[in-house]
Amino acid sequence: MNRKLVLVLVFLMLCGSFAVLFAKPIVANQLPSDGFTIRADGSIYPSTLLISTSDNVTYTLTGNISSSSYGIVVERNNTIIDGNGYTLQGSNASNAGFLLSDVRNVTIRKTAIANFDFGIELNFSSDNTLSSNNVVSRLDGISLYYSFDNTVVSNNVTSSQEYAFDFIRSSDNTILNNNVANGQWGILLLYSSNNIWSGNNIIENVECIRLDDSFANKIFHNNFIKNKWQAFDDWNSTGAWDNGVEGNYWSDYNGTDSNQDGTGDTSYVIDANNTDHYPLMGPFQSFNVSIWNRHDDGFEEVDVISNFTISHVDLYGWLTTPNQYLQAGQIFLSLTPVQGHNITIGFCRITLPNNILNTSDYTVLIDLTPINTSKLATSNETHTALYFTFNSSALDGIMIIPEFPTFLVLPLFMMAALLAVMVYKKKQHT
Repeated sequence: MNRKLVLVLVFLMLCGSFAVLFAKPIVANQLPSDGFTIRADGSIYPSTLLISTSDNVTYTLTGNISSSSYGIVVERNNTIIDGNGYTLQGSNASNAGFLLSDVRNVTIRKTAIANFDFGIELNFSSDNTLSSNNVVSRLDGISLYYSFDNTVVSNNVTSSQEYAFDFIRSSDNTILNNNVANGQWGILLLYSSNNIWSGNNIIENVECIRLDDSFANKIFHNNFIKNKWQAFDDWNSTGAWDNGVEGNYWSDYNGTDSNQDGTGDTSYVIDANNTDHYPLMGPFQSFNVSIWNRHDDGFEEVDVISNFTISHVDLYGWLTTPNQYLQAGQIFLSLTPVQGHNITIGFCRITLPNNILNTSDYTVLIDLTPINTSKLATSNETHTALYFTFNSSALDGIMIIPEFPTFLVLPLFMMAALLAVMVYKKKQHT
């Protein structure tokens, strides 16, 4: 064989060997090991079909994403990321599911985040919203560092080996209606002040909430249930553990309620600097009720404190056979309890806006039977607080109706006017 031809063939074989040696293996649907970045210009790097956008504002996951480092890094302001129910899955070396650094007005919602060191991490980021995410992390669930004016609402954070919520030098944030369960520690506030914590359920963690050199946090309407240490204070931290009327529910509170208003007669003392002056006698629940009989079809918040669980609260119109309490077309508020409660005497404190039924005077029916109800002193011109007790064996449904239904006012007025005319004519005839 020609010598030159042999040399060419050897050269080509060597080139092919190096190409095979250094080329990346081709794998179907391979994902980058360091996740994705939504850049400041709106582009996604590296490009992917698992995140879609039509306007570079709203980004929607179209499939599950796995990563061995960061999941999604967000560098763009004014952005919405909708997980669409899909999962952002980490590995044993993964860092953060979502990382936001120095960004504003970003919303992360409806995403399942699992097996990262940090589920969602905010650094130097403000005015962002984290809502309706499910986070199962190895270390911290939701972590804020030097981040302010953020809203964290309706997230589920479970099984964190360190803190479900870890706030370091982060103030003026609002944390509402989140569930924290089965973790090592629940909440850490370190050098963090003026945060609002309300409507959260912190259940069966080792340490529930820890304040470390933090002040003026407002903590009320939360349920602290079966945590080994309910609250812990380091370095003389102080906070407001009630709103001046209602505090939190503590499962280890053993006080009484002799005046029957739904709050304890004695305070729940955490330490010398921290006291809940109005501990709740039952867990707190809040419901958004659709006001369909009003021109704006808006929502109103109805708050319930009770020793049984309410599944939902709704507004209805009575459409069946009228009775002595309900007439055809009458509007009423319905509280539906979860069945299978195990209590002897039930109690309920409910606070509702007066514009739901256009009154401040109510009758409470249990199984269409009226019960004695107290109108509490905390009632005002916009809201009414009611308290009632009952034999729990009768708990199938609770209805709240106007004490004097407004739809009867006109007919009664007409009847009274007719009677007056008849009496007047009779006197004239006489």
